Amino acid sequence: MTDWTNVFSDFAVATEDTYLKDPKGFLNEASTRTTLLSMGLKGSANKGIKTLQGGENVKEQLFAEYEDTVVDWSPTSDTFELPNPQFLQEHGIPWRFTAVPITWSDVEVELQPDTTRDGQYRRLTDLYARKRQHAYGNLMEQMDVRMLNAPNYANQEASAALQPYSLPSAITEANSGGYPLAYGTAEWGNTRYQGFDTSTNAWWKNQTGLYSNIDGHPVGSGTDGSLFEAFDDMMLKTEFKQYPMHAEATASEFGPSVNILCSRWGKRSFMSALRNSNEMLVTTSRQDPAYNTPMYSGIPVQHIERLGTNELYKAAGSALTTEDAADKAGPRFTFWNSEYLCPIFHSSRYFKMKKPGTYAGQPFRNAIWIDTWWQMFCRSKRRQGIVSPGYDISSANGVAF
Repeated sequence: MTDWTNVFSDFAVATEDTYLKDPKGFLNEASTRTTLLSMGLKGSANKGIKTLQGGENVKEQLFAEYEDTVVDWSPTSDTFELPNPQFLQEHGIPWRFTAVPITWSDVEVELQPDTTRDGQYRRLTDLYARKRQHAYGNLMEQMDVRMLNAPNYANQEASAALQPYSLPSAITEANSGGYPLAYGTAEWGNTRYQGFDTSTNAWWKNQTGLYSNIDGHPVGSGTDGSLFEAFDDMMLKTEFKQYPMHAEATASEFGPSVNILCSRWGKRSFMSALRNSNEMLVTTSRQDPAYNTPMYSGIPVQHIERLGTNELYKAAGSALTTEDAADKAGPRFTFWNSEYLCPIFHSSRYFKMKKPGTYAGQPFRNAIWIDTWWQMFCRSKRRQGIVSPGYDISSANGVAF
């Protein structure tokens, strides 16, 4: 009599290496289920960023700031000093380890209803496909969740941290002292991010911008200008033009690797501003009042549900809260350049499937663990930014969105 439990385990082992072999395969799968993960991989892949690395840590050498060694000289009288500037910053952060099991029990395998051999085999392959799809879907969804975790020093930066860095810990509003606001909250309580001190290294700060009205109509005493003006300013701050020669020495321009992310409130506000300006922005023959894919400079303004529900912004105290309960309530817009802030995976633990095994106390349950070593690695904070309200934009101040 066929032992279908062993057949099922053998089938799982035989197919373990056929699912995801390279970033392209993973990207195709991720794009159907996730948003942030696929954005991060697409942005880095478009620019040839190596998203698979080996080694003890994620490592990069950062070209932080220029030291001026250029001289103007005379061929008849000048002598030269020969400086040797040490401008490269060694940047390394530890990996994070995330795993999910594919589990099944002897009972659900052996008690499949079809009694024929071929029918039983088909049911078992379907069962395994569903379980594997669930595991990978769950893993990718939770990686998306972790990419939007609130800034937390103990969980992300400290030596005992388990979570990867997140977008909100990399791109944060600034306080009056100039260093990122989130790093001064009770949750972070430190000015260091990925090993560098944001209070002393001007090049290790993201860009910030403020607006006080959505569509050109001032709210209260706000004086920071309109949302569109804040977007214009953020584009100029995060855009680094390439020289016509030796383009490899300069950064890429504001373009395909940039993502503009916001909550549902933010996208509705942006759509409302477009509608209020539609006499200038669209032709008179347009009848559709919806802006299903609103854009700025050709980049879609994308709604991420958790940006409206996660506690990411400063409240009246030092704690973090949602954008509608923050000190200055209103939608935030994150300008994320995924060429310079993206997920990196370890080459030997890239969705690696282990062999089936049973565990103490569970003799009739089997599991295959899918193990992933990864991290959200930042190569440049200056090319990231966030646009925030400089005044309370909430409905309590007469503007309902």
